[in-house]
Amino acid sequence: MAETATDAIFRIDERSIVLFANPAAEMVFDTSRRVGRKELTILMPHYLREVHRSALERYLETGGAI
Repeated sequence: MAETATDAIFRIDERSIVLFANPAAEMVFDTSRRVGRKELTILMPHYLREVHRSALERYLETGGAI
């Protein structure tokens, strides 16, 4: 289903490493499958990358919402 969905779909691990990006995600973000096994933050503006990493770290430590 993810392969044919028109919405961008990513599957990431607990460290935000992209495990899967469907064709729609590749088209929306113009990635051409370059995101596989890379950190999701490569799709974010530079100023948001550390915000994301910090929030993820807090989530992994507490297991709760930020």
